[in-house]
Amino acid sequence: MLAFAFLNPALLWLLTLVAVPIIIHLLNRRRFQRVKWAAMEFLLAALKRNRRRLQMQEWLLLLLRALAVMFLVLLVCRPLLTGNVFGSARTHHLVCLDDSLSMSQRAGARDAFAEARDAVMALASTLADRKPGDVLSLLTTSAPHKPLLASQRVSAQIQARVREALGALTQASDSSGDLAATLVQARKLMADTPDCSRAQITVFTDLRQVDWLGDDGKARGDLLAVLRQLDKEKEALRVVALGSRDAENLAVAAVRLKDRVVVAGVPTSLEIDIANRGLSASQPSEVTVRVGRGEQATQRALPVEPIGPGAMSTLTVQHTFRDDLQDVVEQGVTATLGRDAFAADDSRALALAVRPAIRCLLVDGDAGHRAEEAETYFLAIALDPDLEVVTGVDPIVVPDQALDTEALENYDIVWLCNVAAPAPAAADKLQRFVAAGGGLVIFTGNQVDPRRYAEVLGTGADGLLPLALGDVLGDVQAPRPAFLVEEEHPLVAREAEGFKGLFASVLIGRYHPSLEDSGVPLRPLVRVGDARGPALIVAREAGKAGHGRVVVIGTTADDFWSSLPSSELFPPLCQEICAWTARAQNDVQRNLGTRDTYRSVLDSGTFRPDVTARCQQDAAEERTFTATAPTEGDDKDRLDLAVPMAELRGFGLFELALVRHVGEREARLLARNAPLREGELLRLTRSSFQSMYPAEVVERVVMEDGAATGGSNAASGADLARTLAIALLLALLVESLLAWRVSR
Repeated sequence: MLAFAFLNPALLWLLTLVAVPIIIHLLNRRRFQRVKWAAMEFLLAALKRNRRRLQMQEWLLLLLRALAVMFLVLLVCRPLLTGNVFGSARTHHLVCLDDSLSMSQRAGARDAFAEARDAVMALASTLADRKPGDVLSLLTTSAPHKPLLASQRVSAQIQARVREALGALTQASDSSGDLAATLVQARKLMADTPDCSRAQITVFTDLRQVDWLGDDGKARGDLLAVLRQLDKEKEALRVVALGSRDAENLAVAAVRLKDRVVVAGVPTSLEIDIANRGLSASQPSEVTVRVGRGEQATQRALPVEPIGPGAMSTLTVQHTFRDDLQDVVEQGVTATLGRDAFAADDSRALALAVRPAIRCLLVDGDAGHRAEEAETYFLAIALDPDLEVVTGVDPIVVPDQALDTEALENYDIVWLCNVAAPAPAAADKLQRFVAAGGGLVIFTGNQVDPRRYAEVLGTGADGLLPLALGDVLGDVQAPRPAFLVEEEHPLVAREAEGFKGLFASVLIGRYHPSLEDSGVPLRPLVRVGDARGPALIVAREAGKAGHGRVVVIGTTADDFWSSLPSSELFPPLCQEICAWTARAQNDVQRNLGTRDTYRSVLDSGTFRPDVTARCQQDAAEERTFTATAPTEGDDKDRLDLAVPMAELRGFGLFELALVRHVGEREARLLARNAPLREGELLRLTRSSFQSMYPAEVVERVVMEDGAATGGSNAASGADLARTLAIALLLALLVESLLAWRVSR
C-alpha cells in the first residue's frame, strides 16, 4: 500500500499555517457594516444574479491559498512516497557503519563510534515501527565482506538482532575503512534480494575528506565509479555525518632509524616526526622517547615547539645500546605525546635489531712478505684499532683467491684492496651482494687493470663501478694534495669541516683517476690537487632499488702510493665509509600495520608450535597463535608461523614468546602501529563534495548532519520534492490569475 515518510518530520507542525488564509478570509468578512440606501437596491439585484459565481471564485481563491501554504510546508519537510497501490513493494535498508579508527575521536566523554552505534539502534527502532516487512542489512567499512546482518526481514525482533550484532563492536576498529568496497558489497546484497524494488543505503560516518578525496584533492576514483553506478530510481544514498567537527590533532607521524644500521656500543641516531594535522598552530608540548625493553629501557622528554597547520617537525635523538652483545638483539623505541581527542596517533613504536658489529670482508690482493706490507694492514687497524674506543666494526681479512668461495651474505661490506679483476663467478656474486643492499669499497693499486675491471664489473647504471677507471697517473716523488669538493655528501657531511683540512694534508703520489662522463650525473667527492683535478674518490648508490652502495678510492690501501693510509684522516674516513655503505637495516618485517602479517619459519625440532603475542603497554592484550607444518614439500622439520596483526588489539611494542622443547623461552619484538591516514580528521563539506564530484553524482547523495537529525531518519522512497515545487508554482500562478479576475 502507499505510505508517506518525511526526511524532516520535525517541521510538520508548520502545516497549521494552512489555517492562516482561512482566518484572514473570515476576518475580512467581519470588518464590513451593512448599511441600506436607495441606489444600493439596484446593485443588490445585480449581485443576486451573480452571487453563486462570486462565492465559487472566493472559495476557489481560499483553497488555492491554503494549498500554496501546504505545498510550501511539505516541500520543506521533504515527503517520500513508499510502496505501491498493491502493497507489494519493499525496501532493502542497507546500513553501513563506519568503524574505522578515526571514529574513535572523542567529543567530550563519547566518541563518534558510540554516536554511530546509537544512530543505528534508533534507525532499527524506527524501521520496526514504520517499515515491517522491509529488509535490513548491516555492514562495517573495515570488513564489508563480512556483514553483521545480511538481508534480515524487518519485524518486532529486528532491534534485538541489531543490538546483538553490535554487541561485539564496543569500540571502533584500529584499521582503515573502505567506503567504496562497502558500497559495492551493499549493492551485491541488494541484488540478492529480488523481492525488494528499492534500496536505501545509509552510511553513518565521520565524513572525513581522506575517505572521499584522493591525494590530489580530487574525487577518489574507486568511490566515484561506485556512485556513478547507483540507479537513482531504485537506489538512494544517505550519508549521516557524526562526531566532532574539530580537526585539531598533533600526531607522532614516524619513528625511524637515521643511520643504516644499529650497532652495539656506537651512538645510533633516531628521527621522530611530529605532524600537526589541524588547521591552526599547535601549542608547545613535549614527546617522551623510551628506548630499550624491560627494566633496562631509558626514557627522556624532548620539547616540541609550536608547529604550523599542516606542517611537520623532525626531532633527532641519539642512543647507544650496550656493547656486550654476542648476537643480534631486538630493541624497541617508543615516542609518545600527551593524549588529545584522537589518542590513536599520539604514540608510535619502532622495533630494531641491534647488531654486535658491522661485519667487513677485507680481500687482500697483495699480502707482502711482512704483516706491515699487506694491502689491508692499515685498513684493518683503522676499522678495529683494538683500543678502548668501540668502533662497532668486525674486519675479517682473506686473500683474494678466497673471494670465489666466501659466502658474502654473511657480511655487510666487502673491501677489495688492490685485487686483480675478479673472476666472472666472483663478479656475479658481488653484483648480487650489492643488489641485495650490501656495500662495496674498492682500493686500486698496481694489480688493477682498469679495462679488465670495466669489463668484469661493469660501469654506469648496470655495473658496479660508478665511473670507468683510467690509467695510472702521478709520481710518488712529486705528490699532490687531496681536495674535498663535495662537503654536502652524506658520506662526509657529518665531519665535513674537519675532513676538509685533513684531506689537504694528505699527499697523493700515484692513483687511478675515475674518468668523468657527461652522460653520468655523478660528482666526485675528492679530487687530486684542486677543485678541478682528476677524480680520486667517487661514491654512488647501486642495485635496482638503490639499496646497495659502492665507493671507489683511486689509490692503494697501503702507503706505497699515498700518505692516506698512515694519516690521521684514514681511521675516521674508513668509519664513515662503513656507516654509509654497510648493508641497510631491514626491519620491515618487525614494524607492521594493522592489516599486515608477521611471518617466520620455525624449526619443529627446536620450538613448540604455540606462540604467544603480548602487548608491552597492556599485558591484558594477549593472543596465542599456532605454527603449522607446510602442506607441500618434504621439509618435516619446518613450521610456518603467521601472526595477523588484524587479530591483535592495541598499538606499540608486542613480544612474541617462543618456547623451546627444553623449556627455554625466546622473545621476539614487533611494533604494531596505527594507520597514519586515520589521523587526518578534516571533515568533508557539502560545498567541497559538490565542487569535486560531478553533478549527476551529487544529486544522488543526500548528506545530513547527524547532530541535527539524530541520525535515525528511516524514510526511503520516491522523493516528491520536485512534484511539490511544481504544484506550488502552479497554485501561486492560478491564484494570481483568479485574484486578478475577481478584482475586475
